[in-house]
Amino acid sequence: MATSDPGFFWPATKLHGYRVKVADMEKRRQMRNVTVTLDEETFAKARVKAAERNMSLSRFMSQVLGRELRHEDEYDAAYRAWRAAKPFPLKGAPQPYPKRDELYDRPVFRRR
Repeated sequence: MATSDPGFFWPATKLHGYRVKVADMEKRRQMRNVTVTLDEETFAKARVKAAERNMSLSRFMSQVLGRELRHEDEYDAAYRAWRAAKPFPLKGAPQPYPKRDELYDRPVFRRR
């Protein structure tokens, strides 16, 4: 496969009109097939969203699920970091909580 393009890196292949380095293709993960059952409304909306992004329904669902799982992992990591943090001392002497009347007796809460 020869080309006159000076930016061409060998070996490469043409995929959907774009040049892709074979090394980039090797980085892709092994994919597994999964059967999913959807109601008609969800299926129709998912097909439209996938088409808007110019991708297959399978790839769209894979990205949505991957994003959800990454978000969940990030949340769990943040929660564990918060739980691992040591308590910090409050500054100053303890103060009693304000009374309800004191909280709501401010100009912003008064009726005009």
